[in-house]
Amino acid sequence: MKKLDNVVAQHIEQRLLQSKRLEQILSATLHRRKERAEPERHNYNPPLAPFPDRP
Repeated sequence: MKKLDNVVAQHIEQRLLQSKRLEQILSATLHRRKERAEPERHNYNPPLAPFPDRP
């Protein structure tokens, strides 16, 4: 099992933890978050102030 753990850890280190790969992953994540936030920003309706009591 330790040998398998080492193989998996080496693969992760070699493939995912390269600076160029991390940059691509983080850039894509940031882009998706911005896309999701954009509609929320445009559709934002602040809460209305309550009506004052009428006499």
